[in-house]
Formats: sequence, C-alpha cells, structure tokens
Amino acid sequence: MKTYSGIAEMVDDYQAFILDVWGVLHDGFNPYPGAVDGLRRMRNLNCPVTLISNTPSTESVLAQELQNIGFSPDLYDSLFTSGTLTREAVKDGEDIGKNYMHIGPEIRAGLIDGLGFKRVDLLNEAHFLLVTGLNDEQQNIASYTEQLACAARNSLPMYCANPDLSISHIDGSQTPCAGSLALAYEELGGVVHKFGKPYPMIFERALSCFPEKQKIALAVVGDSLSTDIRGAKNAGLPAILITSGVAATQAGGSDLTKIINLCKQENLKPDAILEYFSWKKEDR
Repeated sequence: MKTYSGIAEMVDDYQAFILDVWGVLHDGFNPYPGAVDGLRRMRNLNCPVTLISNTPSTESVLAQELQNIGFSPDLYDSLFTSGTLTREAVKDGEDIGKNYMHIGPEIRAGLIDGLGFKRVDLLNEAHFLLVTGLNDEQQNIASYTEQLACAARNSLPMYCANPDLSISHIDGSQTPCAGSLALAYEELGGVVHKFGKPYPMIFERALSCFPEKQKIALAVVGDSLSTDIRGAKNAGLPAILITSGVAATQAGGSDLTKIINLCKQENLKPDAILEYFSWKKEDR
C-alpha cells in the first residue's frame, strides 16, 4: 500500500479522478485547508475530475452547496449524488403508491417534490418510507425502533437516499446517517432500496463521463472504507484512502499502524493512502 504525501505525488500515478466530497473536500461546513487549491492545481494539469456523493439531495442542490463554500463549478467536470438516484428510482417505481413518510432533516424533505407524491405524517397512510437521515429533533437510532417495527409489519418499502452509516466531524465525533436506519429496518425484516456508494450505479454513471483512454489511469479517492473503497474495488478501480476522515475516526487515529489494522478488520486494502487532500503536506 503506497503512501502519498500530497496530491502532487498522486497525479504522477493517475491522471483522472473520481472524488468523494464530504470527508475529502470539506467537513460539512468549510473546505479543508488546501482542498480548493489542490483541485485548482489538478485542473491546471488538465486532470478530469468527477465528484460522487452520498448526499440525499439532487446534483443541482449539491453544486450550489459546494459553490457556497468555495468550490466553483469549474473545479470539476461533473457530479453525481445518491439523492438523484433515489429520486429517479421513486419516480420510476411501479405500484409503490403515492403517499410517503419522510424521515430525515427538514432541509432534505423536498427530495421528491414535483413528482406527484404526497408526504404524510401517519404511518397507516404511507405507502413507502423516504429516508434521508435522522430527524432534526430525533438523533438516537434506538428512538426509531417502534416506528420502524410498525412500518415493517405494514410491509412498507424504504428508499434510503444515503447509505452511509455515519459521518465524521472535524472534532472527531460521528453522527448517524440514513444508512444506520436502513440497517435497523433490514434487521426488522423490512425491505430497503439503497442508492449511492458502494453500489454500482453511481460508479457506472461516473465512469460514463470518462473516455476509455482516461479510465486506464483513473483512481477513486475517498475517506470511507465501507463506501468509497469498497465501491471502487467492486467497480475494479484503484482506490486511494484519505486517512483523516471517517477512517481515522473508526481507527482511533490516522497513523499508519491504526489504518492498516482497520483495513484488515474490514478486509479491504486501498491501493494507496493520503492523509489530507492537499497539494503538499505543508499546504495544510
């Protein structure tokens, strides 16, 4: 497993990239030091860059959110989100009914607006569940058990717009994501439709942006073994793990020994590791 000290070394081995967003480029609120500059330098070298994200929002929403914190559209070629894939699946779903209950932060409640579905507040009126995360006022997974058990008894399918189990914050803390609710629902016997990483469709869409000659020298960069690295490996792509994000939180630190032990536990081996997404280590 190769160790890079910065993007400058990484672009010597690869010339095109599929990048995760949260945990690689920003912490949810602000760009990581060196990330905007690193992307700009990659673009100056004509490196094609596609972003893929497990955000439960559409691509246009994510693009605006990125621009708001300093990532202008000229820094990447395209982006794809689990939210858009979920929206498309609900739209094309057969016989799923028209009423749904949304579970997640209110800011993500409009994911399927405009498709002719009706949001309801009572489970006995719902035909399916749309899960974008945890409710703003209900941040404990255990507090959903009764609600999920009732939905499972009613055979309501769940559409999970973010399969991440958790997200890591800059202070090292973690917040459960929609994927944790999906896992709990599956354990109760519920049927779950998941979209995004590590599942093939989002990688297939990203790969469709690259000519065959660019795919030869293409790598995936992400901070999560279970979504980014597993998804890259399933797609047959080289994978570079950012060791300062989710992986560091799970491993108890970003030093090499802890990261290697975590990789062994997860039975996943990245092709390389990079602590921070910055051009050089000293750019942090």
